[in-house]
Amino acid sequence: MGDNKSDKLITLTNDNYEEWDLELQDLCYDLECEYFHTAAQLAEGAEGAIVAPNGAANAEDQALEAAAIQKARRKVWKKIRASMPQTLKLKSARIAVGDVEALLRMIRLEHYKPTPGTTSKLNDKPSAWTTTTTSACTPRSSRSWSTG
Repeated sequence: MGDNKSDKLITLTNDNYEEWDLELQDLCYDLECEYFHTAAQLAEGAEGAIVAPNGAANAEDQALEAAAIQKARRKVWKKIRASMPQTLKLKSARIAVGDVEALLRMIRLEHYKPTPGTTSKLNDKPSAWTTTTTSACTPRSSRSWSTG
């Protein structure tokens, strides 16, 4: 994948996190590194929360896998950072360059504070939109829920 305008994420704002996250998922899929997005959904320190080579059978394959992950890490890091507003870039200054998983966790926490309502939104992923029986798109927040 080359660096062109179609590779660019929309600029992240306080009002478009869901849309930005969907574009990020598409970008990661296109770059064949959706594992970053998946790992960032896990709590820091949990098994699988950091992307690492899977332990190929021989040293040469391990080196190739590690190099591919590092190359993808650089591309995704650059594109995420380019989509962030300056204030968020400053807040992320303590995150090690290239730690995509930590950067994505920080961004998510900036947009979703751990309250019952926002936790519910995170659990409703992957999309903030769903199709109703009339084929109209309806935000999840306006759906009614039955308790029983």
